Amino acid sequence: DVHAPDQKAAYLKSIIKETSGLCRNSCWSLEALPSGRKALKTKFVLKIKRLGDGSYYSHKARLVIQGFLERVGIDYWSTYCPMASLDTARSLMAIAVHYGLPISHADIPQAFIQAALKEDIYANLPAGIKIKRPLYDQVQRDHPGSKLALKLLKSLYGLKQAPAVFNALVNKVLIEQGFTRCVHDTCLCTKVENGKWCLVAVFVDDLLVTGTSDLIMKALKKSLEAQFSTKNEKGATVYEGQWENVRSYLGMDIKYADGVLSMNVEAKIDALFERHEIIKQKVKGSDCIHMASMDSPIDEEQLNELQLYLRSHFAELVGALIYISITCRPDISCAVGLASKGMHGPQKIHLLYLEGLLRYLKKHKDLKLVYKRGNAFRQFARTLSQAYPEMGELHNCPIVGLSDANFAPPVKAKEERMRSTSGRCFFVFNFLVSWSSKRQSLTASSTMQAELIAASAASDMGIWFYNLSCSLPFVFGPSKAIPLLLDNLAALSVANHPKHNPATRHICLREFRIRDAHEFGQVRPYFCPGAQNCADHFTKL
Repeated sequence: DVHAPDQKAAYLKSIIKETSGLCRNSCWSLEALPSGRKALKTKFVLKIKRLGDGSYYSHKARLVIQGFLERVGIDYWSTYCPMASLDTARSLMAIAVHYGLPISHADIPQAFIQAALKEDIYANLPAGIKIKRPLYDQVQRDHPGSKLALKLLKSLYGLKQAPAVFNALVNKVLIEQGFTRCVHDTCLCTKVENGKWCLVAVFVDDLLVTGTSDLIMKALKKSLEAQFSTKNEKGATVYEGQWENVRSYLGMDIKYADGVLSMNVEAKIDALFERHEIIKQKVKGSDCIHMASMDSPIDEEQLNELQLYLRSHFAELVGALIYISITCRPDISCAVGLASKGMHGPQKIHLLYLEGLLRYLKKHKDLKLVYKRGNAFRQFARTLSQAYPEMGELHNCPIVGLSDANFAPPVKAKEERMRSTSGRCFFVFNFLVSWSSKRQSLTASSTMQAELIAASAASDMGIWFYNLSCSLPFVFGPSKAIPLLLDNLAALSVANHPKHNPATRHICLREFRIRDAHEFGQVRPYFCPGAQNCADHFTKL
């Protein structure tokens, strides 16, 4: 509660700190508002900032401008801001664990107000904040009869172009330090010097840094401190940002010690249940997502109290579960995909999937994604290499992918087509870094076609990983085709050989793009027994 006595003082202190910081760092100037222009309104957004484990960090007050009132061509031109993907971030962590390197997290303070604006944008201060009278009177005398407003010299949170302007500034700093932006992920920057290297993944104002060169990392830290320092109450230049061993990143609680890295979102799951008290009370923990009621006839007219609540908050709950599944909980990816089919019109089957998911998460909220050398996948790859010598030293391949499909699962929702589900996962240095569970856009007529569609989609990701490995030869060594394991011999034969027969002549040409990836040496399909294909987990409950 913002108005609670113990909270009010802390929030007032944060408001004063935010406002005085903006003034000291010359974020605006008081000027006459030009004819035909409107000053945008601003307000303070208050929140308690917490770390990935849910522990208290600080009270935050952020001055936010109503950027939704900006007009294209007048107030802004471009708004696009690239961000490092989670696949890239997890790949960087996998590389660090494999080589036994530290991972640093750099958080830039008051990030958006550091970048200068090119456009002329005017704003008003929020209620309760006033300009000192002598300054106001002086400007008013210089512009008699004119309405005064704040002309923004630097970006504010809420402006549509704020992320893009700040991203350009960060890239400028990195390039000045000798970093090169990776062609296949422009938010991954690299620098190699005297055989030592450093990697930086940029996610707006959060940077993940690792590498073998302490000199490069120290120079980068010094450069960030010089560029993004602010003035304190005494007028001294200080750097209030963080540069520490990674503990929290994009809401994930990360622990990295003794060569073992673990990621979890337990605090986010707890917060989800705390926001919805009825779910916390009525949902009981379960060891699995699947429920017996899913196999029985479904009566759309009979919904209990919990299901009515789930239907009214369906989009919010599924959105939270999507975030949980794509960060570090691959075990719920398939179930989240099934539930999300009802995003715009949930039926009872979708409510049952959602209820099953919440039961499972309540029981297993503390599961972690763990990166540890000599893990189970490495043993699995070594066993598979021994059984199928044509694969070579699979356990020594830096990147391995697996693909699977669930052909035409039974349809329980009305107006839903019998389309198959594709599942894929990729391992970097034997650590799971990428996964996906997605319903296919085409209706497959056979298991072979469903598997081929899934393999072609997986090969697209395989090509990205191949290109990434080519950009980082100092990490992955000489570029090699990415092994892609399938458990369907018919699909494998079609993927490896350009043959046509009555079973394949109707398949769209785009599903044969895996052949091009194979021909160009980017992806190499191999056979993997179904019982050992871990991508199967992403195709069914």
